[in-house]
Amino acid sequence: MKTMIKKLFLLTSMLITISCSNENSYDDSYEEFVESIDSNPMMEGAVWLEQSQFFDDSKYDKTILIFGYYDDMENCEIIRKAMEEVQPKLTYRCRYAK
Repeated sequence: MKTMIKKLFLLTSMLITISCSNENSYDDSYEEFVESIDSNPMMEGAVWLEQSQFFDDSKYDKTILIFGYYDDMENCEIIRKAMEEVQPKLTYRCRYAK
C-alpha cells in the first residue's frame, strides 16, 4: 500500500510540474510568435483581427492574422463583420500588425 501511495504522489507531482511548465511554454510561444510578426519585414500590411475578452471588453486578444492579400485590411473587415454576426456579445477590431 505504501508503494502505491508513493507512486501516486510521484505521478501527481509530475503532472502538476508538467501542467505548470506547459502554461509558461504557451505564453512564451505566443509572445515569440507576436514578436516574430512585428519584426518580419514580409508582414508589412498584415492585419490582426482582435477579439474583446469575455469579461473585460476593454482588452483585446489577437485572434487571426490576415496577410498575403492585396488589401489585408479589407479582408479583415469582411471577417470582422461575419464574426460580429456570429458572436454579437463580443467586439472585434482590425489593427495593422506593424
